[in-house]
Amino acid sequence: MLSYVICHSLNTDEITIGSRDCTIHLNGLSILERHAIIRHTDKNKYELTPAEPVAKIKVNGHNLNG
Repeated sequence: MLSYVICHSLNTDEITIGSRDCTIHLNGLSILERHAIIRHTDKNKYELTPAEPVAKIKVNGHNLNG
């Protein structure tokens, strides 16, 4: 069982994550309507940024800073 694991194919240059009108739709108390954006920056490189200044993002359990 893959608890707390999400697998999603990154097949466009920009993917939005949030609770409403986004490419990846997530539910939760702290998920904003537009929470984060994944952008394809180079051949095999992606950039994850908050869509709103107050959005909190964790990667593998660690807060994303910077």
